[in-house]
Amino acid sequence: YTSALEQIAALQFAYRNDREGATTFLTEFVNSNDTIGQVFSYLDKDGQLKFICFCTDYLTLSTSTIIHEIMHIVDYKMVRNCRDFYIVKSGLDLSAQLKDDDVTEEKHLFYQCNVMDYTSLDEVITDYLSLHITKLLQQDGLSIGCAKDIKSSYQNAFPLYQNIIEENKNFWLSVRANGCLYSHQSFLELNSISKLATIAREVLDDNKIDVACAIAEIQQKLGEGFDVTSKINLEGLKKYNFSENAINYIKSYTAICEINNNLKKRIKARKASRKQTYRGYGRDIM
Repeated sequence: YTSALEQIAALQFAYRNDREGATTFLTEFVNSNDTIGQVFSYLDKDGQLKFICFCTDYLTLSTSTIIHEIMHIVDYKMVRNCRDFYIVKSGLDLSAQLKDDDVTEEKHLFYQCNVMDYTSLDEVITDYLSLHITKLLQQDGLSIGCAKDIKSSYQNAFPLYQNIIEENKNFWLSVRANGCLYSHQSFLELNSISKLATIAREVLDDNKIDVACAIAEIQQKLGEGFDVTSKINLEGLKKYNFSENAINYIKSYTAICEINNNLKKRIKARKASRKQTYRGYGRDIM
């Protein structure tokens, strides 16, 4: 901890809030019992976006964890550097970082930028994709960390999101690399984006949906062989007297299924349109 503090103190932070934030970030990371990796971004004195990656030591670090954190770093981009704060894109999310405590007329813009919270959704998708990349590495006999992969809390949401991520991996990679969700509303409307983000928060942050318990209850009442990843019609299941938790899961899963179907249709339509446009070039650029 002392060595890490010294390394942070030696960094060329442009702003006081970033320096203090990095120190606070380190302290919270060290005192956390369940956090094994985090990324902190800051501006240096040359105005360049830099990163500090906090991870556990090598013996307790898994390959999927470091891949997860590297994905966060790769996805960071500077969006706007204002007088009192700067805006960065991280994965699916936009966030603003105050430079100092004294904020003037741009204060309202800072809070406006932080209204939409896609952090939980971004973490679920990042974790899913990082596990996919880890499997590809393992197939080639490669690893980074020493420890075996352990289930993260984000994986609790996988039964809800696995289809929409797995069936549209290129889309999510494109969003993360080339923009934020706001710039992809031709594929995902704002209300659909908000719905996906809200469900992720309800699972990971608000504890409104216990996915594992909901699946266990559904399988108990409908049989062990029931495929909980198939479309579930709530109206036809009222006779089973599901708990509020199971009903919330079914409603959320049904909503994500609908969003996924619409997303696939729009991606397919865009591919068809581009194939027509670029037919003379003999390739599909999508």
